[in-house]
Amino acid sequence: YNKLWTYIEADETLAALIKPGNRVRVTGDKQMPIKASVQDGDMPELVIEPAGGLTHAHFSSTSAQVVQDYRFTLTTGTLMADENLFPIKWALIRLFASIMTEHLGLDWVTSVDLASRDEEGVDTEQAKNRGTSGWSLGLTLSVMMTFNRNAGGGLPTTLQP
Repeated sequence: YNKLWTYIEADETLAALIKPGNRVRVTGDKQMPIKASVQDGDMPELVIEPAGGLTHAHFSSTSAQVVQDYRFTLTTGTLMADENLFPIKWALIRLFASIMTEHLGLDWVTSVDLASRDEEGVDTEQAKNRGTSGWSLGLTLSVMMTFNRNAGGGLPTTLQP
């Protein structure tokens, strides 16, 4: 999770398009990091959340494999797709190509795939409840992690790619 944010924050295009306060992490000290209601200055907003993964881990005598999905949710605050949706969407997809090639720079990450994508340009009930409308984009990355069970220690105590 933290490694994904490292990539996001190191990308100059995304850094210019999404203000630091609008990059929402679901780790840390805030009990409710996603704002219940938003103002114009809170947009565009990017949230990365754990989103499940493989329903059963694969264990063999020599390794353990697990998949963790991460959902990237972009809320634009506008129905003008060329204002926030398109520039941020393509910057994210370009960044994902790098992440997929580099496997987040972690030896135990064996693959990263774009698992799903959806876009909505309608006023969803959730958006209305937060006081916003506009395009929303959801992208899910699947991260497969393989750990050698015989390399003195097995699984790490924290899994935060």
